[in-house]
Amino acid sequence: MMKRLVFLFILSLFASPAWAVTITACTNLSWNANTEPDLAGYNVSINKDGVDLPLVPVAAPATTLDCSTAGIVEGSSYIWTLTAFDTSGNESAPTAPFLIDWPDGTPPATPTGSCVQFTDAAGVLQCVVMP
Repeated sequence: MMKRLVFLFILSLFASPAWAVTITACTNLSWNANTEPDLAGYNVSINKDGVDLPLVPVAAPATTLDCSTAGIVEGSSYIWTLTAFDTSGNESAPTAPFLIDWPDGTPPATPTGSCVQFTDAAGVLQCVVMP
C-alpha cells in the first residue's frame, strides 16, 4: 500500500494527467461501477497542490464521493486516481490521473476606509471618509 502511495505521489509530480477540467463548483466525484461479484469498494487517492491527502475508502456499491468529504475545496488544484479492491484484499491498478482545477472564484472584500482628500479654503488638507 505504501509503495502505491509513493508511486502516485511521484506520478502526480512528473506525469501529465490524462484528463483535466476546470470547475466552478464541486458536488461529488463519481465513476462507473465495477461489476465483479466480490467487489468490496474503492480507494480514492487525492493529491492537493502537490501534497497527498489521506486515502479515502468508499464501500461498494457506492460510486460517488462527496467533494467536501474528499477535502476538495475552492482555490486549489487536485489530481485524483481510483482503485477497486475486492473481499480478498486484491487491489486493481489505479485509473489514469484526473486533474481538477477549482480556482478561487470568491471576489475580495470591498475596500473600506477610503476618503476623498482636498485642501479647504484655509489651506488645510481634509479627508472625507467614504462609507
